Order: sequence, then C-alpha cells, then structure tokens
Amino acid sequence: MGDCCQPALVLFPHVVDASHSQIEPLPKSRALEALLPHSLSVYNPEVARREFQVLAKLVQQADCYRVHLGRNVVDLPQLITPLLEQH
Repeated sequence: MGDCCQPALVLFPHVVDASHSQIEPLPKSRALEALLPHSLSVYNPEVARREFQVLAKLVQQADCYRVHLGRNVVDLPQLITPLLEQH
C-alpha cells in the first residue's frame, strides 16, 4: 500500500515515426474511452460499476494528454515538466 494522492495528469503514449515528441490535450471523453478497454474484463457487475466510477473520476480530476512519442524520448521530461508546473 502507498500513500493516497490526486493525479494531476493522465498521459496516453502513442509511438510515432517522428524526430520529436509532441503533447496534445485529449478531451476527457476520449480519455475515458481509451481507459475503458483495460477494465472490461471484470465479470462482476458491481465491480465493473465501481471501476467505471473510479476511471470517470480520475479523468474528471486530471488533465489528459496524448503523448506522441518520437525518436527524442529522452527529452520527454522537458515536455511534461511544464504541464506539472501548472498544478
């Protein structure tokens, strides 16, 4: 178990054939849509409902971004740090 925290960002990585990585805002509805397939393997309806509620709350509370990962992956902290500093 770890300490409780409130996430500031949810990042959705996507590898692209480009020299530089880029970050773009992702609408919350699209972020939730991207997370749902990872929770659909639950067979208990009550557990599935709670998982959906947790994911929906996460997406509502955090800023969501699509990260287009180019060949300069080592520069990724320079892209993400300004987003974190906004919080």
